Amino acid sequence: MPRLRRRANADAVVAGLDYLACRHENGRWSDIRRPEFDSLNSACVLAFLGEVAPSTLGPRLRQNINESLNWLAQAHTADGGWKGSSGKDEAGPTAWSILALKRNGRKVPESAIEWLWSCRGRDGGFVNRPGDPDASALEVTAVTVQALGRIDADAEKFLCARLQSEAAEPSERLAASAAILDCEKSTVPFPLLNQACQITAGVCPVTAQDRALLLRCLLRLRLTRAWALADGLRATQRFDGSWVGTAEDHTVATAAALSALALLESQPGLYFGSDLPRPRRLHKSS
Repeated sequence: MPRLRRRANADAVVAGLDYLACRHENGRWSDIRRPEFDSLNSACVLAFLGEVAPSTLGPRLRQNINESLNWLAQAHTADGGWKGSSGKDEAGPTAWSILALKRNGRKVPESAIEWLWSCRGRDGGFVNRPGDPDASALEVTAVTVQALGRIDADAEKFLCARLQSEAAEPSERLAASAAILDCEKSTVPFPLLNQACQITAGVCPVTAQDRALLLRCLLRLRLTRAWALADGLRATQRFDGSWVGTAEDHTVATAAALSALALLESQPGLYFGSDLPRPRRLHKSS
């Protein structure tokens, strides 16, 4: 498919929104090849769209969003969460669904909050399902504490350790850092905030979604590197307004990218330095 390079920022956002409006079917944003991911897919798209100014959304997309929010509310299970790829309630889809509802002004079921807390692991992080014997997952934990709006000492210890661990994939560390920096600043302990900042200094994004997440981080930190990264992200937008995602599904990558560019539109101005900790740069010894 041909690409239209270097749209203006506002035009890139509108093109991405138009693409998502066209991809909405049966009240939700479905994953083409993996319908078991419909809850997670729709929740992620809704969470990102919840940060876009309502004035930017056309009537069709606003209707799509309301339909998907209604569908997501109905997909909430009697156990308290939202189903994942296993066919059972999972922490990842549940955390994203809570964020989607919050950002779009919908009420979050109390049972969803309680169920998410029941996924607490012994190591301070969060596992996919209550009682899961596997170790807690970095990205799941970061999104979960964002959804819960609380980072206690145990969660902080787990997140700091896993962000520093080389066992975690770079894309996972970036996604976790983006979730942490998206939290209310007052809820994030300084050591964890500093650790997330350091990740942004050394990561080399490859995919469109990784570029979008890094752009979100830089914008939260109000660093001027965001301008060049945003230009590169716009350059990879396809002719139809999408950004390349996983397999044949591009909805989440597109929602993440246009949301990041929309955040750029809302910035009053970027500058060197901020009241947040600056990423520590490594210098070669002479």
